Amino acid sequence: MLSAQLYNLGKMSLGQAANLVDLDKAAFINELGKYNVTVFGETLEELEQELKNG
Repeated sequence: MLSAQLYNLGKMSLGQAANLVDLDKAAFINELGKYNVTVFGETLEELEQELKNG
């Protein structure tokens, strides 16, 4: 999905990317998961490392 890629690259905000595909923000966030795009600034690995380091 182009809007997911644009959001992931920081070219569009969450709201802009959601509007591009005519979804509300919550629905767009759900769609992002299908493309392994996170709304968090850190990767899963980075979050796991933070949890290990306390």
